[in-house]
Amino acid sequence: MKKILVVEDDNDIHKLIKELLEKEHYIVKSAYSGTEALTIIKNNNIDLILLDLMLPGINGEDIVKKVNKTIPIIVISAKTSSTDKAKVLLDGANDYITKLFEKIELLARIQVQLRMSHEQDKNLKYKDIELLEDNKTMKIQSHQITLTRTEYTIMRELLLNPNKVVTKNRLLDLITTDAENCDESSLKVHISNIRKKIRKITLEEILTEMCLNYQVEITEQSKNQEIQMNNTDILNKFISSKEIEGCSTRTLNYYKDNITKMLDTVNLSISEITTEILRNYLANYKNNSNAGMVTIDNIRRTLSSFFAWLENEDYIVKSPVRRIHKVKETKKVKETFTDENLEKLRDTCSNVRDLAILELLISTGMRVGELTRLNITDMNFQERSCIVLGKGNSEREVYFSAKSKMYIKKYLETRTDKNEALFVSLIRPYNRLGISGIEIAIRNLGKEASINKVHPHKFRRTMATMAIDKGMPVEQVQKLLGHIKIDTTMEYAMVSQNNVKNSHRKYVT
Repeated sequence: MKKILVVEDDNDIHKLIKELLEKEHYIVKSAYSGTEALTIIKNNNIDLILLDLMLPGINGEDIVKKVNKTIPIIVISAKTSSTDKAKVLLDGANDYITKLFEKIELLARIQVQLRMSHEQDKNLKYKDIELLEDNKTMKIQSHQITLTRTEYTIMRELLLNPNKVVTKNRLLDLITTDAENCDESSLKVHISNIRKKIRKITLEEILTEMCLNYQVEITEQSKNQEIQMNNTDILNKFISSKEIEGCSTRTLNYYKDNITKMLDTVNLSISEITTEILRNYLANYKNNSNAGMVTIDNIRRTLSSFFAWLENEDYIVKSPVRRIHKVKETKKVKETFTDENLEKLRDTCSNVRDLAILELLISTGMRVGELTRLNITDMNFQERSCIVLGKGNSEREVYFSAKSKMYIKKYLETRTDKNEALFVSLIRPYNRLGISGIEIAIRNLGKEASINKVHPHKFRRTMATMAIDKGMPVEQVQKLLGHIKIDTTMEYAMVSQNNVKNSHRKYVT
């Protein structure tokens, strides 16, 4: 059964056409605006479009320009002038009928267009290049080349217009229907990827207006420059998308550094990077840098996110990271502070600021980045609570101890600056303490107290372990720590072996 899209904002006319088509056993899709029509076209295989011109949002004339020429369009409009008809037909519409129309005439025109569409050879051919409709691939002599959906759309438009200049604006209209937010630089990337796939053939006859000054055979130096420019452009788009999703500056820099290092090392266009190349890159990285398995898996996850985005944005057909599985790592028992360790650290503090930081970390288990963002006005001393800004810009309420409250107030009484930050440097100009400042201060306390591996995150793990050992439900610990998944909370918390032993005696033996 053929699927027909009716684009008409007049409810009465829309209903009339829909009922008429359904009686003839057509599948009918309905759109009442230009924007809605483009969405339906993008997500469905439409056989024919009945299109009104005067629509809310995107008008019918613009839809004609945007829609792929393989879908026949019959315009149904109240505009009767020859100029209007000629313009829309030259822009790509297949037929034009004015309101009010006879039902039998409309059905006849629909049958004609569907018959013509069916009779058209779906496989387009130009010289040695053949475009195969069924599997959306391109055949060059005996070689079959896989294309992305966007690449296929571009090649189809070029082959439909041999020996003609197809403007970049025309191509942008077409690929925007398939992938949102495409711009001129994105189009250049897609054109570049197509040229790489068919670089053995002279393409001057079918190159677009944008490509006329390019040559298929280029020097190695200019090839490398082109690869770097394209890769950098795509990477910047990926980073921008992650920024919009709410990733922190630290996370964005981590993404950019790791992906840039990989791209510089392999020195290939993104579309040419395979699973085997990435496996070799990760293996060489591990051997050359002596990195741990956790680090390698973090890089793998970063690359997985990047290539999954490339697949979704139609830059590549399939992510090469799909077949690179999670790196297995040795599960080590992560240490927490003992009560004796905590007392030693308290005794080592030489100033009230460090003591206040220490107590706040112990009692709240907040991340060091959350601590650095705290302002004095965020502290609710009456309720002994504060609001912290966690990962993904999500806020949550945490609670601190009476001891923390006492030392924070003492510290604030010693302050003479006007900085809004809760913790500042000990010397002028009393700037807000950053992550590295707190990490250094905590590390120095550990050295003075002769305790190994003292860092802010260890306090977070210690708080989670103490809370669970004392009977706090793990769901509540999860909420305090700001974890999305409870599995993460369980990885943080080290259940006391004594508690396991006692529970075993109570419930098992």
